[in-house]
Amino acid sequence: MRNDCRPGWRNDSRISVGSFNVRSLKGDKWKLACHEFASRNFFICGISEHWMSGSGILVDEESGVRFIYIGHDETENSKSGKHGVGFMLSWKAYGLWRDQGVRVNRVSPRAISLIIELSDPYGSKVPFFFLQGYAVQQNCPEVERESFWTAMQSALDLSPAGCARVLTMDVNASIGTRQPHEESSVCGFFGLQRTNLAGERLKDWLSHNGLYAVSTHFSPRAKGHGYGTWKHPRSRGMYQNDHIFVSRGHLKTVKSCRNYSPLVVSDHLLVKAVFRVAAKLQKKPETEADLLRRLD
Repeated sequence: MRNDCRPGWRNDSRISVGSFNVRSLKGDKWKLACHEFASRNFFICGISEHWMSGSGILVDEESGVRFIYIGHDETENSKSGKHGVGFMLSWKAYGLWRDQGVRVNRVSPRAISLIIELSDPYGSKVPFFFLQGYAVQQNCPEVERESFWTAMQSALDLSPAGCARVLTMDVNASIGTRQPHEESSVCGFFGLQRTNLAGERLKDWLSHNGLYAVSTHFSPRAKGHGYGTWKHPRSRGMYQNDHIFVSRGHLKTVKSCRNYSPLVVSDHLLVKAVFRVAAKLQKKPETEADLLRRLD
């Protein structure tokens, strides 16, 4: 079997990235999500529809997980309803993000981004630009749709040159899969075949930005595991609404991407991608006071 990693590269030098629509994290539900996130050894997970107001960072002391979020203010939240995006960070992800300068862009209640520098399979340092988006519904006004995609493009344009772009998203659209007659596509061969107008628009945007749906690149984990991530409340049909997109130049770092059970009760499944990258915290220089305490 071909080994794509540099000599001495450990098999456990991987991170798990998630995309999940939680359908509210109000009350103590956010703590339950943090505990499950930690138990599954995630590095970072993009969150949609937390329904909380304002912005900030919540800390779960028991698990060490942080939740960085943005939502509407209290008044607007009661009018606009189910919005809000954010990132759950493991203690290691948070430590790296903090030590590297706390770079976060709270774009809107539908978009948020941050940057964490990691090491690729060949030992080179690579900034990973994580962007979480929660797309507008298909029946929304066109002006709202344009506003959302303008904000997403503005956020993406701030990503550093040469970085690995990772977009976690509830797309509220159907993008289908690559067809046999297509020479190239932003999709792979694995997924639900259904497409719609919103999905075609999204594919054009992904192509323009050099992004690829790794959530359509791998077959299911086992027989009987499908591709759908959301069940329509009336038709009960499954839709592949939740995705992870990666810049084409960094596809080699993705080991797998499939659906899993939700972190907490939700009508969406969780999408998880495993990346061949290392996340190592730098040990801070020991001061004289630290040394004396250790000797005591």
